[in-house]
Amino acid sequence: TIYEEYFNAQQIAKLEDITASTVVRWIREGEFEGARRVGREYRIPLESYHTWRESTKLNVRPNERTHGNISNK
Repeated sequence: TIYEEYFNAQQIAKLEDITASTVVRWIREGEFEGARRVGREYRIPLESYHTWRESTKLNVRPNERTHGNISNK
């Protein structure tokens, strides 16, 4: 099987300098393809996040201090 890496809502919120509740709202609105709930946490495939990041026209920019430095462990 292929191992797929995920972000959770808090990690995306930190990257984008927004609240986790905003990320959860976007997940519920279908902004992140393949996002799913595991227990009390949402998992968003990294590829889905990057696709969203490339296509979004929002004035939300990745937080340069944390971009690429978030551990999924």
